[in-house]
Amino acid sequence: MTFEQLMLIIAIIIVVFLIITFIMSIVNSSRLSTIMDYAEDGNLPEALSEAFDKLEAVTAEYESRSQDELSRSIELLAEESRHSVRKMAAVHFNAFDDVSGEQSFALALLDASNSGFIITSLYGHNSCNTYLRTITGGRCEKHLLDEEQRALANAIAERASEEVVQ
Repeated sequence: MTFEQLMLIIAIIIVVFLIITFIMSIVNSSRLSTIMDYAEDGNLPEALSEAFDKLEAVTAEYESRSQDELSRSIELLAEESRHSVRKMAAVHFNAFDDVSGEQSFALALLDASNSGFIITSLYGHNSCNTYLRTITGGRCEKHLLDEEQRALANAIAERASEEVVQ
């Protein structure tokens, strides 16, 4: 092996080493910048300390409550959530004979006791009208379109669906 060949091999090894070092510095720098994104003003120890303090506070709050208190809180949340939207169904349809594309719709939104409302939008070439029907216990005092009735029935049956009427 000649001196020139030896120098060429050493040069190649040095170049490979530099490339590997460069790649590793990029990878480490991107990981560090991702971590630093969570730290305000680049102060990582302070950010980690704040996160740990918050975790300790939540843990202390949880441990300070009795099982009865936690059960009552869960029951209260469950009772309050009975009045939130739990069931929904949409029916798309053509409101007028000269309009296509099922751009009209009836959307039923109900709570656990089947009370809520139906939003109906009737699309035409010259207008778009929106109506709101109040639903109490699964019934409406006003006359419902067939599509509104279908949306209501689907929502009551808890079939959260989207139906297109031909």
